[in-house]
Amino acid sequence: MERLPKEGSSTPLTLINHVHEERLHAEILYKIKRGGAAPIRPELTRDGDGMDQALNSLVTDCWNEKPSERPSSERICSQLRGMVNASNKTNLMDHLFAMLEQHTEELEREVCRYDVVKNQHKFRIPINPGNHDNQEILPLYSLQWAPTLVL
Repeated sequence: MERLPKEGSSTPLTLINHVHEERLHAEILYKIKRGGAAPIRPELTRDGDGMDQALNSLVTDCWNEKPSERPSSERICSQLRGMVNASNKTNLMDHLFAMLEQHTEELEREVCRYDVVKNQHKFRIPINPGNHDNQEILPLYSLQWAPTLVL
């Protein structure tokens, strides 16, 4: 997360924006941790995104919680081709697929980061098992470098 600017270099507006962003980040993290029936989805706005209603509807359909109600790959491709033909923009499809590939790569990186953090927390053990007040933990993988450590 972003750190506060150095002392003396911030304006009240900068601090207000920073506090607002921190609250948004905290709220998103809370909702993710809490879970629930409806997952968190980004807001789809048509302002400045160049996203028309058909594409907005397609994306929303793909987010359906019931896999059986999501559109098939063939239907998605068909609708995207229809959007391209309707707008007579042949490069729109290439642009959409490039954006989808980039988004997929970003999601894969996020999943990897999440898995690493999850595994770090999953495979940690207390440094001093007899002392439950001690909050320090030792990653399990570091035990291979300390064969003399006796638990």
